Amino acid sequence: MLAVISLFGAACTDEVADGQPSGSSSDSVPSAAPVAAPPTRSTDDVLTLAVLVPDSGRGVQLGIALEAGARLAASEINEAGGVGGRPVRLIERPESDDAGAMSSMIREVAADGVDGFVGPASSTVALDVLDTIIGSGLMACSPTATALALDGFPDDDRFIRTAPSDSLQAVAIAEIVEASGAQTVAVAHLDDGFGRPLGTATATALRDQGVAVAVNLPFAASDDSTAQAATELLAVRPDAVVVIADADAGALMISAIDAEDGTMNYFVNDAQRRPEQLTAHLEGRVVGVSPAATTDDAVFVAALARLQPDSPAWFAKNAYDCVNLLALAAVAGESAAPADVAGQVRAVATSGSRCTTFATCAALLANGRNVDYDGPGGSLDIGTNGDPVRARFEVFDTDPTGVDRTLRVIDVGQ
Repeated sequence: MLAVISLFGAACTDEVADGQPSGSSSDSVPSAAPVAAPPTRSTDDVLTLAVLVPDSGRGVQLGIALEAGARLAASEINEAGGVGGRPVRLIERPESDDAGAMSSMIREVAADGVDGFVGPASSTVALDVLDTIIGSGLMACSPTATALALDGFPDDDRFIRTAPSDSLQAVAIAEIVEASGAQTVAVAHLDDGFGRPLGTATATALRDQGVAVAVNLPFAASDDSTAQAATELLAVRPDAVVVIADADAGALMISAIDAEDGTMNYFVNDAQRRPEQLTAHLEGRVVGVSPAATTDDAVFVAALARLQPDSPAWFAKNAYDCVNLLALAAVAGESAAPADVAGQVRAVATSGSRCTTFATCAALLANGRNVDYDGPGGSLDIGTNGDPVRARFEVFDTDPTGVDRTLRVIDVGQ
């Protein structure tokens, strides 16, 4: 598992199909324009969800895992009597970076009675199509889209995430830098819509931890730019360098710095978990964080294996949580209408009697109790913006062969 997490760490932030972040179209939060009233929808009271499945390139394996997690949740929900006595219905639709095709598909499934999506998986796709999803009167729960630009998206409270925003990753990076003893750092961030906001958030989080940020420098993914940036970064004599980038650009930046100072220590984001361009001599000098992609919940892991033996487990727990949250919200609100369901998600995931399965949670709701659903990944508290308020991250470095390895797991909250 650890050898391939980096294929999808970047996918959380940007393009799933490529397995590397391509950068969101904007590094700022979309303007909070008034959301138009959604079209009137007829409802058959059957909660119907479309699972968006990446089905090309490296994203195929992620798509298999997300589908398996969603199917497992739906199966357990229906075995427990469904929502309002009716089975939850799942359909599968391919996810692509063709915004026009995605928007057409969204309008088509909305007309066919779909209430919402498990997805988009990619932040880039989410930024492209969320307006269409919300405008069509639907809701969405993404298991893997983490881009900062989604934090304040004007979504009429109908977009939920079970993966942590990159704002939490910034905090996680700052915590491991502070724990290392580094007092002054230089930050280098890729100069695009992905790198700029995460670089800024990381610099802010570092200062909040009491770590001095001597410089926060943008760079382009070219030999000339990284060479010039390396000279500027080293001129401030930092204790360590934080590099925020995708795998390719991050490797270029680290290599340029290392050519001038072969003893520097580096801290990196999830997209750089296993850049093949880096060599083994960097063992122990590159440390990073990535959202926990799997779980050690033995019951969940066994059930997932029974359902789909060949399925990878990457972020399957997050898709499982999306389906369970939406179903429990429908039970709590006694409605499968998208706005009603989305409006109950936080209520079933923040306070009340802790429960870890749909059956247990639904029984508590039936008895008039409030519930706090926590999935196989652990605590899942959803904030007012629809995002997790805390998350679990793996701290990683590389072994003597250059392969990533998990050092420890940390819990981070805002």
